[in-house]
Amino acid sequence: MPVYHSEDGGQTWTQSSFSTLTAIRTDKETSGQQLLGGGDPVLAYDTEGRLWFSYISLTNGSKGLLFICWMAYSDNNGVSFKQDRNGRYLGRAKIVGNSIDLNYGNGLLDRQWLVVDNSKGPNRGKMYLSGVYLGKGQSTNAQIMVITKEHKDLKFPNELNPVSDAHQPQFAHMTIDDNGTLHLVYCTIATGELFYQQSSDGGKTFSEAVPIDFLTYNKQATVKATHQRENPMPQIAASKDGQTLYVSWTDFEAYKASAYISSSKDGGVTWERTFDLSDLSDWGGNSLMPTIAINSEGDLVASWYAINNNLEGQFTIGVQLHNQDKFESAPLFTSEEKCDFKLYRNAQSDFFGDYLNSVTQGTKTYTVFADGRNRKGPKLYLAVTDHFGLNTSITPINVSPLTIESVLPTPASSLITIRLNQVINERARIRWVNMEGDILKREARPIEGDILHLEVPERLVNGTYILQLQLKDKMVSTKVLVSR
Repeated sequence: MPVYHSEDGGQTWTQSSFSTLTAIRTDKETSGQQLLGGGDPVLAYDTEGRLWFSYISLTNGSKGLLFICWMAYSDNNGVSFKQDRNGRYLGRAKIVGNSIDLNYGNGLLDRQWLVVDNSKGPNRGKMYLSGVYLGKGQSTNAQIMVITKEHKDLKFPNELNPVSDAHQPQFAHMTIDDNGTLHLVYCTIATGELFYQQSSDGGKTFSEAVPIDFLTYNKQATVKATHQRENPMPQIAASKDGQTLYVSWTDFEAYKASAYISSSKDGGVTWERTFDLSDLSDWGGNSLMPTIAINSEGDLVASWYAINNNLEGQFTIGVQLHNQDKFESAPLFTSEEKCDFKLYRNAQSDFFGDYLNSVTQGTKTYTVFADGRNRKGPKLYLAVTDHFGLNTSITPINVSPLTIESVLPTPASSLITIRLNQVINERARIRWVNMEGDILKREARPIEGDILHLEVPERLVNGTYILQLQLKDKMVSTKVLVSR
């Protein structure tokens, strides 16, 4: 799960030196464990300019089936990240059968989201993390939890604030208005409902849950759309004063996906379904994975995938001008590249869109989407909507990750030559790691152009090892087979 950062508004991208894979393999809790899965990446800047990054991992091995929610932070805009020794774990759980082990960690935290209070209110600087939580010893009664980190602290507290329970809650999304009020939305799969709550005291207490709308979650429909684990993925956006609120989500009916938007004009007291985004598409009526944002002028920007029953379509962005009940030019933008999800289905590789997002800065809204064109992975794009000119420009997110093109000879006995896909001409920090995650040797060597010559450490016996190359802002690894 690589992280990329841009210093020029998204025109070019560079891979961070931080590797979640390395962090997981070398951590005391998960070293030697087999990595079964992970994901749920979410990033947020705090008021000090520090970038926070959370993700999850699922590993199995001698320590059991471990589910961990992690946190890292960066003081250089994502070039590298650090993990506080006492604050790297947000949630730690050992899964035994269908329940959470009573004697390990603090419970299972999943589907997390991050927001920061950038208002001028009394809670400015606080960071909030929401997620689905299953406590120690539990197998049911999952809760929506919110954790609050105080301004300038380097770790989140262990205390978890329950907001709602039971009924299979999913994906709590948050936003903060200019008064510092925290707005929260989540759905319950079992009862098919969307709920809204708010906190005006820095996450200490929350209002009673207000029903927003009913939703449909048909697992058969999710298989038809993109994958069998897709969920309604609700999102919330708020005006400056917090009185106008929008919530988007996806309904999964029988062989049909429909994206909707509901709105509230009284700060979340009452709600009304406002838009059916399927009505704005010429691609067979399926719409899904909507994201929403409100700019500084109060305009709503909605983006979504519009696909037909053959899983082909476009990515669409529409703008609703302030105080109007329709999108001004619907759709304002549709992607030139066709979004083709059926290739993923044929390759037995699912496309996940749970963590798509839109953000506003000044008069512009930034939205990331993928066209899903081939089996090697989707090509990513950054859409920038300028609200003054009412236009959207599209820039491919062209990243050129550092890769190792060849390691010769294979198997290796004493000397190896590594060829990279880029000319580097800098000194690399090198680590030899066994398949259990133990670091066997550290050294530093110069890379000459795109070539690196290395000696295989004498202590390595026959077997397979991980060779990691760490540069100033990039990291790459490969397997090396040793046979003497």
